[in-house]
Amino acid sequence: TIIGGGTDQIIDEATGAVQLAKTGLEFIRHPKKTFDNVWTGIKTIDFTKVKQIVSSATGYANYQQGGDRAKYQGGKHAVQAAMLLLSAVKTLTKGAEVVKDAGKEMSDIQKFMPENNQTSAWALKNAADNGKLVKNLDNEKLLTKNIENGQEKLVVIDKNGNVYSGNSLNNMDEVGDDVLKKADPDDMIDMGEDPVIHNQAKTQPQQFKDGKDFEKNITADPAHKTKVELASGINLTGFAKVEQVQIKLPNGKYMVADNVWYKKVDDGNGGFKYEIVVSESKLSINAPFSTNQTTFKTELSIGNTNFELRNTKFGNAFPPGAKLDVKGYVETVSNGTTGIGNYTVTKYP
Repeated sequence: TIIGGGTDQIIDEATGAVQLAKTGLEFIRHPKKTFDNVWTGIKTIDFTKVKQIVSSATGYANYQQGGDRAKYQGGKHAVQAAMLLLSAVKTLTKGAEVVKDAGKEMSDIQKFMPENNQTSAWALKNAADNGKLVKNLDNEKLLTKNIENGQEKLVVIDKNGNVYSGNSLNNMDEVGDDVLKKADPDDMIDMGEDPVIHNQAKTQPQQFKDGKDFEKNITADPAHKTKVELASGINLTGFAKVEQVQIKLPNGKYMVADNVWYKKVDDGNGGFKYEIVVSESKLSINAPFSTNQTTFKTELSIGNTNFELRNTKFGNAFPPGAKLDVKGYVETVSNGTTGIGNYTVTKYP
């Protein structure tokens, strides 16, 4: 905890999940002022709780003294806050560097906690409660772990505060930061769960990164839609396009489709569904499919075209839980290069 060793319960009731991080940042910037303000704000909560925090706030006298002693105690709190952050933890043997860097690190991590969405704040608090480090990947993604019902989960938080979670089965320390920075959050969850994708990211990092570049280039290629129409035999007029779509599988897991065109239609039973056409991009014919992608293809091959949308990021236009009817699936495959000059689009099955 940040407040002089006080209990998490008190911090929760005094500040809430988002304010916890903000309090840590204020401790670093204004150690004496912030401690006095927090003390004033919580001392009327309850006698028992006050007694708890008083007995554990051994640094309070140092704050009252001011001057260098207050800065020293503020430094101690900065180190506690910095324990959340991998870059700071790496320099724990250099206390001064930790304290100096902690303010910037706390400022950076706050960007992942929007005021209107506390999910990411709770994920970060879970990481701190369970002693899990947080890796900041170019202020685009945070990578950490949570403990949920006694199980270790891999957690990725994007810059909009969206939280992605999956089973932590593979050692992510074996995957280079350059690969993690290229990967989408769903890719990282796949790496944590799927030995196929983890092995590719670990042993063929350049191929993985090139594959991500090709995928992004295809997404932006205006000619791709026409090629998908020709391969699938489906006119995509009236369809909207989205990327990185989580499609829930019958086994409860989900696969992530690179590009999906969707259209809302009547389901014939007084409700509605979404007809979709899926395109999966691969750098070459030898690029591996994830276990869940293979499961999806198997379902299609036996005639199952009914699935469910898992994402929440598309809002009401394409809502989570929506019924999906796969009208077409194509594979967009390059010749091993990242450009859009030489690729084929093939219908499956």
